[in-house]
Amino acid sequence: MASSEVSGGPSILAGAQNLSVNHLGYNEVGGNMYGPTVNIYGAPPLPPLSGGSIYEALRAWLPLIFVPDAQEAPSANPTISATGSNASTANEGGRIQTSESQSREPGPQPDFTGPGGEYTSTPMGMPEPYSSYRPTMPQVYVYHMLRAGKGLACWEPEPFFSPSSEDVKGTVPGDVGSYTPEGGFKKIFNLWDDERSLKVMARTLYQENYTSPPNGLTQRRGAQKGYTVARGAVAEVHESLSGESIEGFEFKCQDQEGAVLVSISEATLEEVYDSAMMHDHICKHAELIYKYADQIRRIGHDTSLYIVTGCIKASDWGLAAFQESMTHPDNVLKLAKRRNGTYLWTHRGTAEAKTGSSEPRDVKDQCLFLQGHKLDFSKAFRARLRSEQPQNRDGASEGGANSGPARDKGNDHQRGEGGRDEMAGGNPNCSNTGGAPPAAGDSFSTRVLDVGVSTTTFPEASRRLTCHPCDVITERLLELTGADFALSHDNDWCPLFEGLSEVDAKGDLQSLKLVAEPYVN
Repeated sequence: MASSEVSGGPSILAGAQNLSVNHLGYNEVGGNMYGPTVNIYGAPPLPPLSGGSIYEALRAWLPLIFVPDAQEAPSANPTISATGSNASTANEGGRIQTSESQSREPGPQPDFTGPGGEYTSTPMGMPEPYSSYRPTMPQVYVYHMLRAGKGLACWEPEPFFSPSSEDVKGTVPGDVGSYTPEGGFKKIFNLWDDERSLKVMARTLYQENYTSPPNGLTQRRGAQKGYTVARGAVAEVHESLSGESIEGFEFKCQDQEGAVLVSISEATLEEVYDSAMMHDHICKHAELIYKYADQIRRIGHDTSLYIVTGCIKASDWGLAAFQESMTHPDNVLKLAKRRNGTYLWTHRGTAEAKTGSSEPRDVKDQCLFLQGHKLDFSKAFRARLRSEQPQNRDGASEGGANSGPARDKGNDHQRGEGGRDEMAGGNPNCSNTGGAPPAAGDSFSTRVLDVGVSTTTFPEASRRLTCHPCDVITERLLELTGADFALSHDNDWCPLFEGLSEVDAKGDLQSLKLVAEPYVN
């Protein structure tokens, strides 16, 4: 039997501070290595809180962080720059790095090798390595369009209609719904169209009067005819000899991944006139908005609501995304005009490309970019709502006569599942910077079944794999404040992405992760 001991100390964890380790030892018997359980205690220094706003810190930490090497995993504890002056950024390989993060590499991970092969250890609760995650084409597209600075891009510009829909306008300001890169925006109701039903619910549940915000909308040109956005590619527009029409578009793909957008027709930006009034209205009635939407279509346990305040819509468009390197001549995407006036992707390489048009053609209902508020909800609030549902909620049939609130004339959405009991609580606790005391028990997700069996998910799935920066902002606000609701607008992050280089984002979306440093005023 051979025995050896190695003195413990900070040298085994480079850069560690306030580390307390007695000793590490192991015994080797018959080629097998045995060792005691060792607890390592550390008190890492916390960064000083900044007096600036959350967005000053987000300037360095909000953008998507990529790992260029598929074998390299993102650091679980990124270095933090506490002040805005120290949060200098540089665009390198599709990443935005702080001055500190550029000079620091993740510490080496211990490897234990024995006669039977190689063994590795992963801390309990750590997510699956991001290198194993392959993004969808919609995620590739939406991420790269963030730097256009026009809002949240839509991989599916076509309007979402329910079976009873009669609305030909497509998405409009005031629409409340959900958003995913793959499915786009799916409307649930409209704040103005459903005002009467919202009044009834507010009077029934809270004994208060409800009034929708002023319905003032403005329109202006959102993009000129032939407008292009190219990320990871170089765009070339071919006009006719007379210059009166555009005959085609070419995009030379230079990077491993990227996305392109063409607004073939002129696009219009429609937005609310008083955005501050809309913001205050959502904060005041956040709980009512949630409960009304949930009665129409059940909101998932980690789904946020998206309230549209602006949208850029066109009648004709083309878009494409790619995530594999292409070589000449297959690296040129070509969108050509046909004899009937429509356009077709004639050369696509390995990209996924498509086009679309309004029907009728003179109606601009194809949404290229959305602008709006993301309204997120705490786990405690969601659990409280679910616990106060009627016991037969899950078994209720859809579309029943009593399954939801009375709908206003002209609303084109079917009801979801059954109705709700009145919920305890007063005004919604909607917060940008503060809220109620934090709820405990965020590490586990527990559900007790009717048969008495308790099931637990560990660790709980996180929404950090997201293409929408508002998700990160609201999640951090909920975590910091303990509020029932958190609200963030696309204008909060759009300025952070403007001015970045168009074609040198060389990161791969396999390590898709958003990091927002938790600072509040």
